[in-house]
Amino acid sequence: MSQDETFNEVIVNIDGSIHLLGNIGPGDVSEYSRCDIAYSKAEISAKINGETFSTGPVNFASLEDVGKIRITYEVFISNLNNKELKIYSVMLDGPLR
Repeated sequence: MSQDETFNEVIVNIDGSIHLLGNIGPGDVSEYSRCDIAYSKAEISAKINGETFSTGPVNFASLEDVGKIRITYEVFISNLNNKELKIYSVMLDGPLR
């Protein structure tokens, strides 16, 4: 499996707030999804070739709310055997409009 896989049924879980982002192709981006709270970390899961991959749960207790801002998470497959995703980078893209 290459990094050129489509991420299907992408879900972003931010402190229990679930955001469905649909399917995201290689190199593509999703639309922004409004959240009541935003953190620089999130649990992200997606189906890849019918298998569920995930970043795993994130402990939000020590994280600080980044406010009303657009955040882009760049995600890649970090471990095929364990079906793990990893957040490669987080970009704070500016205030919400």
